[in-house]
Amino acid sequence: MITMSKEQLDKIELLDRLFGSIGVEQLKEFVDSEQVVARLKGTESNPGLLMGLIRDRDMAQLETMNVKSELSALKSDFQLLLKVLHADVFTPRFNMDFNNLKSKHNVY
Repeated sequence: MITMSKEQLDKIELLDRLFGSIGVEQLKEFVDSEQVVARLKGTESNPGLLMGLIRDRDMAQLETMNVKSELSALKSDFQLLLKVLHADVFTPRFNMDFNNLKSKHNVY
């Protein structure tokens, strides 16, 4: 994850305010102005902070979805295990569930 300085956070806050208050046409005019184009051409030292933050957010969102699905699977397995432990393990109905759970998690 990208760590940001106070100055960078202030810039992002100002950009949020700027983009929220200006319409698309005004932004296009602003971006097309020579002053901005000349400033943006010197981007070799620009770390691409906003794009990095967007990528980090997308990755974190994907990881969160994966963790949620894994947690759901573990919850289901735990519920099944509790069912099995509260019933006779040798009951044919639960014996298959118990064996499936053991093989799924490589417990022998």
